[in-house]
Amino acid sequence: MSESKLLHRIQLAAAGQGVRLFRNNVGNGYVGKLVRQLPNGDIVLRDWRRVQFGLCPGSSDLIGWRTVTITPDMVGRRLAQFVAVECKTRRVRVTREQRDFLDAVAGSGGLGVIARSVEGFAQVLDELGSIIEFAVQKEG
Repeated sequence: MSESKLLHRIQLAAAGQGVRLFRNNVGNGYVGKLVRQLPNGDIVLRDWRRVQFGLCPGSSDLIGWRTVTITPDMVGRRLAQFVAVECKTRRVRVTREQRDFLDAVAGSGGLGVIARSVEGFAQVLDELGSIIEFAVQKEG
């Protein structure tokens, strides 16, 4: 399965479990006034500037939240827990920046997950239930 199909299927599965996830494209490009397009397809820009997309280098493919109901001793309030999902096909490795981002999310009380299948991601959500905790699923 391609990474884009995996992303889409995980978004659908997450929505079915009350987790809202949004695509976080990370990268950069250039914007400016188009002067002309050259025959080889290159373009010439005037007053160009570099634009960065996404939260930060290493930030996860899918970001969002899941609603968590706090235990009765915490007045029964509902909170949104930050969720970061790095989607990878079986053979693709997670970069150091991506792992650092997931560790930062998890260390701050969020849910940071490396998802290689929809079933694996769904299992992580099932295991957590409505308890606030964090888990970084190790590559296996």
